[in-house]
Amino acid sequence: MRLRTINALKTAGSVKMDADAIDAPPDPEIASILKLVQSIFEAPAALVALFDDRRIFIRDAEGAFKRGDFPWRWSFCGWTMASRNDQIMVIPDALKDAR
Repeated sequence: MRLRTINALKTAGSVKMDADAIDAPPDPEIASILKLVQSIFEAPAALVALFDDRRIFIRDAEGAFKRGDFPWRWSFCGWTMASRNDQIMVIPDALKDAR
């Protein structure tokens, strides 16, 4: 799974997280989609994130998430990308999860 993910990312190309991407204002269309996702899944929060080989940048968010960047090792995304398991990772309560 990890090798497939790495190859998929290489094939897709990298997203350049430059000042334009990071400093861009929140996108109202993405905000509408995130609110729809929250409604459909009855989720308290939703986000759109950009990844590079070292960090994650939360581009737009609704709910508890804040815009900004941080290392992969601080995220659930890092756990899923590093996992050798093809199963969906379900986190019932992120505040209680030790990862």
